[in-house]
Amino acid sequence: MIDLTGVKKKADGLMDWFPAGAVAKRLGCTVAELRHCPGLKWHPRRSLILASESVPRLLKYWQTGLAKPAARNVWVVDHRTVVYSLSSLTSPEAMANYGVLAEASDYRSPFQILRDICFMAWTYIPAEVKARHPRQFWHIVVADDSPPYWRTGVCAALGYDRYKGTRGEKPKEWKAVDRAAQRTLSAAGIPVLKFKSFEADDIVAEVAKQIREIPEFTGCVYTVDSDLLQLVSDKHGFAWYNVARWDPKYRGFSEACGYFSRRTNCPVARPRDIVAIKAKKGDTADNLPANCEPGLIDLFDPLVSLSASQKAVISAALKGAPNYDGMLEMRREAVRESLQNIGVGGEFMG
Repeated sequence: MIDLTGVKKKADGLMDWFPAGAVAKRLGCTVAELRHCPGLKWHPRRSLILASESVPRLLKYWQTGLAKPAARNVWVVDHRTVVYSLSSLTSPEAMANYGVLAEASDYRSPFQILRDICFMAWTYIPAEVKARHPRQFWHIVVADDSPPYWRTGVCAALGYDRYKGTRGEKPKEWKAVDRAAQRTLSAAGIPVLKFKSFEADDIVAEVAKQIREIPEFTGCVYTVDSDLLQLVSDKHGFAWYNVARWDPKYRGFSEACGYFSRRTNCPVARPRDIVAIKAKKGDTADNLPANCEPGLIDLFDPLVSLSASQKAVISAALKGAPNYDGMLEMRREAVRESLQNIGVGGEFMG
């Protein structure tokens, strides 16, 4: 029996709507599976179902078999890694060449070419997933940074130099590529997970942690960031792919250990060893000193080794966060809520 008693409705003008995530949870399915249900009226901008017509249509659908092939795998893309790769295709020299092409074709401007480059990139990525994981359903989701980062406040509180302070300016083409990529993702219905003060690493880590809690789910991250290798686990089905040169290189448990061992000349028994090694050596890319706080690198348990007094100092430095532990819980709940709706426009089949 379909029972939606207690599911809070949301008013929009004269109509009441059910949050799709809450309905899916009540039915024991996913939002993506709900979208297989014919006849449901969905809100044009939000993941809401028209309340007055939900119960009879869902009941009929449930009786005929709600269980459809559904995605049980998550492919997480590091957005800024892709944008940097696209930026190399949109340098002034490259765009000048595209301009020549535009004059000899139907293109009206280099911006139209840029749009098509982004579209091709985001067509290519799902195609790679399907080729490498045939006969599987996948959700594709994008993780993006949202500065100012919480690690900047932590480094200041611990007396370190500015976090990522040694990095140069972004390429001039960055903003244009980022805007075009965001528009492409929106048009394709691919969800972007982005939360204030968190980096893509934090979001990918939270996705990986939540995948571990659901045995039937697996996941992959598409990036060049070696910090994310610490998340790799064959047991829990989470792998790492290198986006560089548009030829993803798979790294599971043994590949991640071998790669990092060769890179650091240190024995690596498991991907989580990366945290201690990088903390001891420091991280020049993020401007972290040798023997730094491991929790700045540990994506599973950030700053877990800090004392209560240190956490209090850090919480004060993180303006807008009620407390350190509360900040991490906010991250967890935000990602969890987003994952409830992960199938909205982002599901595809291999």
